[in-house]
Amino acid sequence: MTEPPQPAPPPPAPVYQVPYGKTNGFAIASLVLGIVGILGLWLIGPILALVFGYMGKGQIDRSGGVEQGRGMAIAGIVLGWVGIVWSIAMAAWMIWFFTSVFPNLPFDRFNTDVNVFGPGGG
Repeated sequence: MTEPPQPAPPPPAPVYQVPYGKTNGFAIASLVLGIVGILGLWLIGPILALVFGYMGKGQIDRSGGVEQGRGMAIAGIVLGWVGIVWSIAMAAWMIWFFTSVFPNLPFDRFNTDVNVFGPGGG
């Protein structure tokens, strides 16, 4: 006697690949410039972070999910605005500091009425 034929094994489960888009370059640049703008590249870094952040966010929104990095673009925009406020605060502090610490500095070098060396000096 022969044995009955065995049934064929079930087909393998289908493999689903999640579409993974590339990260938008403007979003990366915005985040990096936002961080650098707060740490030391005042005014230039935050302005570029804002420009690149808004450009990157717009491109990501228009891509229909193909490009990634919307969170980075938003973080760059937020850091850009924080950097602008920080730059203005630091400029105001520097003006206050130098005018209060050095009150007799001649800011107008052509003004001959200011005697930097005090009475009887120079």
